Amino acid sequence: MGQGNKTRPKLKTTAQKRREKDAAAASKKPAVKKPAVKKPAVKKPAVKKPAVKKPAVKKPAVKKPAVKKPAVKKPAVKKPPTTAKERLDAKQKALDDARKPKVKKPAVKKPEVKKPEVKKPPVKKPSTKGKGPVKDAGTYEKTVKESAAKRKAAEKEAAAKKTAADKAAWLKKTRNSPAAKSGAFTDDQRWAQQQKHRKFKESRGSSKEARMKRRDERLKKKTSSALKINKR
Repeated sequence: MGQGNKTRPKLKTTAQKRREKDAAAASKKPAVKKPAVKKPAVKKPAVKKPAVKKPAVKKPAVKKPAVKKPAVKKPAVKKPPTTAKERLDAKQKALDDARKPKVKKPAVKKPEVKKPEVKKPPVKKPSTKGKGPVKDAGTYEKTVKESAAKRKAAEKEAAAKKTAADKAAWLKKTRNSPAAKSGAFTDDQRWAQQQKHRKFKESRGSSKEARMKRRDERLKKKTSSALKINKR
């Protein structure tokens, strides 16, 4: 059907709106206020703690010893003469003092202190009688060989102690290295490799002096070759 058949809502007048508002206000009940109930205050009895008196501890009086300062005498400062008479008197006194004979003080001799003589024990010189290259060649050669063998054994023992100490120090220093942590090498194998490396460095001449020598040799070769070319 067409749009003209639809019914439109009727608009309310202002009087109707006012009446509805008054009816809504009348229908609302007034709010009832409840009287505030005050709770009686309950006072707690005050509990007094007994006062504990601490015993007074008397510290012993420490008397400081009186320190006497040494009296310092100030040197007397002579005022310079101001008047003409004072100047003349000072000049005359200086002349009189210069004319007086000088008194020599007696020389005080210090007592001589004698140091006690220290006797050194006599040193016996080693005698080579009966064991020399001329008289007893056999025994002399034997003693020389024995002493040389003892010296070599002592040197060998000292070198072994030194290497053992170096080994212990190096193993302690490199205990956290990758080779040590991997477990593929034992301590003896790692120390053997380290000894080889040290020998290689020594043979290569890694010290500063060896490097300087090699540099000097290279410079000499260069200079000699340059001189040969110039002569040609």
